[in-house]
Amino acid sequence: MTVLRLSLAAGVAALTLISTHAAAAPLMLYNTGVDDSGSVKASGTQETHYSLVGGNAVVFKHPAWYGVSGAQWISGSGNGTSGNTSNVFTLTFSLAGYDFSTASISGQFGGDDAVSVSLNGGTAVVRNRPAYQNLGAFTFSDGFQSGMNTLAFTVNNSGGGATGLVVSDLTGAADLLPTTVSEPATLALMSFGLLGTLGVGLRRRKLAAR
Repeated sequence: MTVLRLSLAAGVAALTLISTHAAAAPLMLYNTGVDDSGSVKASGTQETHYSLVGGNAVVFKHPAWYGVSGAQWISGSGNGTSGNTSNVFTLTFSLAGYDFSTASISGQFGGDDAVSVSLNGGTAVVRNRPAYQNLGAFTFSDGFQSGMNTLAFTVNNSGGGATGLVVSDLTGAADLLPTTVSEPATLALMSFGLLGTLGVGLRRRKLAAR
């Protein structure tokens, strides 16, 4: 019985699980005015990734707005007017499978007339008018949460006329959550332990039958 117990203990101990931890991985984020491949969309087409609260986001650039590479301005209509003095554009992204406490995001943004950006309703980074003549930087290294997260860009248009938003060079990364796997050698040891257990049990039965 002692040998049987030792064999069982060896078999259980052999099933040792190894925790593996991956390095930081990029987040799935997009600039304004681009398709899923990152190519800039034509003016007048539907915005793919950013939503306009209470309206529809459309790709549009006014001639007075700063020219951006790898992104395009978006607005509430095909001519840049929305009928509102304040418009909120949102970008949602998932941190499922990531350690949200290690996440960070950075980018460049501009707006007509003024614009601010916040993460999950936290403290906003503000750019005062005229925020359409160049781009400003923003970075978030905390305020993330597990699952879905939201970047909210609030554009204030105090002077009337066209209004819009542009987000460029948007990047982010976070550590992947660790996964637990069994090493091949560990599985082999477990197999030998279980086979030994069965062998001892069968031998004892034969001896008892004599």
